Amino acid sequence: MQEITHPLGIKAFVFDDENDSIDQIQEPLCFLVGKDGWYVKRSNPFYTSVTKAKTADAFAEIKETVSYMTPKIPEYLFMMIQSFFKWVYNEHKAEACVLLYHHLENRQWVFSVPDQKVSGGSVDYDEGRGVKFVNESGQILEEIPEGFTKLGSIHSHATMGAFHSGTDDGDEFNFDGLHITIGSFGSTSPTYSCRWIISGKEAKVEINDVVEMAESHFPDAITEMVKKQTAIITTPVKGNVSKTVYAGQGHYTARGQGNQSWQGGNVHRWSPGQNNDTRGVGAKGNDGKKNTGPLASEVGIQLAEGAD
Repeated sequence: MQEITHPLGIKAFVFDDENDSIDQIQEPLCFLVGKDGWYVKRSNPFYTSVTKAKTADAFAEIKETVSYMTPKIPEYLFMMIQSFFKWVYNEHKAEACVLLYHHLENRQWVFSVPDQKVSGGSVDYDEGRGVKFVNESGQILEEIPEGFTKLGSIHSHATMGAFHSGTDDGDEFNFDGLHITIGSFGSTSPTYSCRWIISGKEAKVEINDVVEMAESHFPDAITEMVKKQTAIITTPVKGNVSKTVYAGQGHYTARGQGNQSWQGGNVHRWSPGQNNDTRGVGAKGNDGKKNTGPLASEVGIQLAEGAD
C-alpha cells in the first residue's frame, strides 16, 4: 500500500496489493485508490464508512492532453524510408515496416529495418530474426548506437490509402510513440496518416507536424516577368460573316454592316443584308444598348464568356 498526502493535508492510500486492508488505515478521513477508482473513508466514534468518491466534487477537472517535444523527423531520412517502401511495392506489391529510434541528447533519428515477411495487406516483422539500422546520413549500422530509444514506427499500405487499420490498432496501442502510415503507392502521390499513442490513448497529427516537409519558395520579384497573353483570332463563320475573339469580348463583322462588340460573351449572329433580330429594332440587348443593326439573338453562334 502506498501513501500519498494531498496538498490540503488529506492523505490518499493506493491499494496495489491484494493483502491491503482498510483495517490498516487509522486516518479518520482519507481517500482510497483502488482498481475501480477513488473512495472516501470516514471514521468517527459512531461509524466507519467507505464510499465511492464523487470525483466531480472532490477534485478539479483534468483534461487528457498530449504534448510532444520530440524534434521533427528530417525530410531526407523520411524520404529514404518512403523510397524504400516504394521499392518494396514495385518489387513485391506489398507493405513494409520500419521502426523509429531517437537520441534525446543529440536529437538525432535512426530507423531500423527488421527482418520481415510481407504481403499486399500485412507485415510480419521481428527484430530478433535480424535487423539493420540506418542513420540520418544514410549509413548502414549493424547495431543501434548507445543512447537511442525506440520511439515509434512507419509502415506502408501499398495501394490502399493511408489510415490506421484494426491490425494497426492492435500493434500500436501497446506501443507508445509516433506511428505513421504511408499509403497510395499505386497512385501519383502518397497519402499519410499520423498519430501519437500515449498510454493507450490516440492523438492524431498532420504529417507536417512530425516531419520536416520542406516547402519550395521563390523570389516575388520574378513574378513580374510573367504576363498573360491576349489571344487575337479572326476566323470565317458563314458567308460574309467573320469572328474575331479577344480575351473577354467578341467582334462579329458582316460586309457592309460595320462592327459590333459585346462584352461577356452574349449570343449573337449577323445575317448580311437583313434584320433578323427577334427582339425588333429599338429593343435593348444584354449590354443595355438599343438594337440598331441586323442582329439575331440566340441563333447559331455563341461566344463563351472570357474566351481567349
